[in-house]
Amino acid sequence: MPKEKLVFTITEASNELGISARAVRRAVERGTLAAEPMGAIWLVSREAIDAYQSEHRNRFGQSLRNDPPAPPAFKPARKPPAPREPRALVDVLGDTSEPVGKFADLVTMPEEPSGTA
Repeated sequence: MPKEKLVFTITEASNELGISARAVRRAVERGTLAAEPMGAIWLVSREAIDAYQSEHRNRFGQSLRNDPPAPPAFKPARKPPAPREPRALVDVLGDTSEPVGKFADLVTMPEEPSGTA
């Protein structure tokens, strides 16, 4: 029966926790994960890893490493809109021989009085 490891480096702790080494370093800096410096490296105990796992759960409420990840939420695809038949501009605007509304006021020029000279 192999002995269980009791002390881990930051990289090994990240593998145990299932998070990045950077996230482990941040947890150590914040004080949420207990670690002790040993020269240039930091060591994390098995108890500290277990305590961190029990306190910190992923967004699905599962522990970081021991539980299998939850399946992704199913989101049905949107049905594409039905294609439209192309229409001519005359069909959209109607009869364009006469200007319409305020546009007609801008386009039509006043007639010149015929009796002036």
